[in-house]
Amino acid sequence: MLKARKISLAMIFTVIIMMLASFGLQLKANAVFDDNFDVSWGSNTSNITGSSNSMDNSFSKIITKYKTVITFVSAIGAVTMVVIFIMNFMKLGTTSGNPTERSKCITALIWSGLAAAGLGSVALIVGIFYGALRD
Repeated sequence: MLKARKISLAMIFTVIIMMLASFGLQLKANAVFDDNFDVSWGSNTSNITGSSNSMDNSFSKIITKYKTVITFVSAIGAVTMVVIFIMNFMKLGTTSGNPTERSKCITALIWSGLAAAGLGSVALIVGIFYGALRD
């Protein structure tokens, strides 16, 4: 019980520190428009000028710029989840005599399998959107 409390407090402090640190970090959004972006409203019309005049071009630029990063992070996560799945599967074999630990191992197998499948499908989804939104 004490170990779980320490872990939960460490996670809470980590989240709080990340939230506080994010206020000092300024991010510049430069994936969609360049420096000559201008929005003007008239009496009945609106005018948007810049490097991307349509939403399809904007999404295409974002996916083109961040495709490698998304693929790399999802691949590392998928490989990690597969390793965790294998470790839980080996642990399932060692807990054959204890039904409580066996049910915990089965639950861990289900969650790690779902996580590996989800992270593996990220590359497929990004590839589909990259192909669909490409000019």
